Amino acid sequence: MSGEEFERCRSGQALRVYVTEVAAGRRRNLTHEEEAAFWSWATVEVLRHTGIRIEEMLELTHHSFIAYTLPATGEVVPMLQVAPSKTDAERLLLVSPELTEVLTAVIFRVRAGNAALPLVSAYDMFEQTWSPPMPFLFQRRYGTEDRPLTRS
Repeated sequence: MSGEEFERCRSGQALRVYVTEVAAGRRRNLTHEEEAAFWSWATVEVLRHTGIRIEEMLELTHHSFIAYTLPATGEVVPMLQVAPSKTDAERLLLVSPELTEVLTAVIFRVRAGNAALPLVSAYDMFEQTWSPPMPFLFQRRYGTEDRPLTRS
């Protein structure tokens, strides 16, 4: 909102930015707000560009990317492999330049300066089982550990 005044608070938890709204006196965690905004944007964009279901999006891993060489031209195009779910059929989707930008931003954020994505286990509430540790694209840091995003 334009015209709002904020006062930066002393450092709280490591790498967190807190401010106080001068008029309301309310304390806000800007780091949390930015992270929530990023994951909302990334979710909407991936769903919009692919048409996949939320469950399928949450199961995407770094291994979901495939480089396909077109037989006629020899051009290499990026593809996204969507694991079978409701239809029990695996799908390959062409990755558009716009989707590439979104997925690149997700990978950059999840890697957090490391060479590879962290391996995390996801709980399947329908099967009531844990997955083996995998480099899920939709994961974030909770306190001191990395966890996959859930449907909620």
